[in-house]
Amino acid sequence: MMWRWLVLFSGVLFAHGALHEQIEALNKSIALAPRNPVLYVKRGELHRMHQEWMAAASDFNQALAIDGKTADAVLGLARLASDRSELVRAEKLVTEYLQARMDSEVGYRLRAEIRARAGMAGAAGDWASAIKYSAEPAVEYYLGQAEALALSGGDAVSAIDAGVARLGPLVVLEQWAVDYLVKQRRWDAALARHERLVAGAPRKESALTRRAEILLAAGRGAQARAGFQAALAAWEQLPERLRQTKAMVELRARIAAGL
Repeated sequence: MMWRWLVLFSGVLFAHGALHEQIEALNKSIALAPRNPVLYVKRGELHRMHQEWMAAASDFNQALAIDGKTADAVLGLARLASDRSELVRAEKLVTEYLQARMDSEVGYRLRAEIRARAGMAGAAGDWASAIKYSAEPAVEYYLGQAEALALSGGDAVSAIDAGVARLGPLVVLEQWAVDYLVKQRRWDAALARHERLVAGAPRKESALTRRAEILLAAGRGAQARAGFQAALAAWEQLPERLRQTKAMVELRARIAAGL
């Protein structure tokens, strides 16, 4: 295990070393152009990434002192406040940034994350805006929007459907929807959605087990037992080396618990 620690530690050192080299390069650039706010924003962001909070704040504020309209400096201060879990201040700052950059995907994503962490209203709308202004929205945007809608009592599945329509039937999206529908005790909808996962799975044992568990939770005992038997049959078709893996041993125990 020691070698793994050494690899991880050396990676951290390399990343920190690279940041220091970039900071030194910016120090030289700032010495040549001390009235350029963009350089201070860039250096402030590097300090922030290196968790040098005071130096980061100093650079962002210096950029604003040179040019009060440097929106990226406000964004940097918002990120810095978020990093330090000063969420009320972070939300205020990123809102100020968005007043200047109303089409900023990055700004809406940051505010969505801050609002979600702080339990503030508006996260779902921010995720929607991040999606709107993104040329290629990440799957996390749709999951974040769905989580926010679920917490606020909105139509969380609609966000997943939009993600599937845009990104395709990604397993992570479909699984989120199934789990959400199960929590809502919407059994038929959950099972119908789960059938897509069964159909698309290259190996069926895990998907069949999950379907049987949903049937059991729904109180459909006979169907659940038949489902667990189908899962067991799929599991037994695996090569011995796969059946002995930790994940498959645990799956076999789940199947046995349902039979």
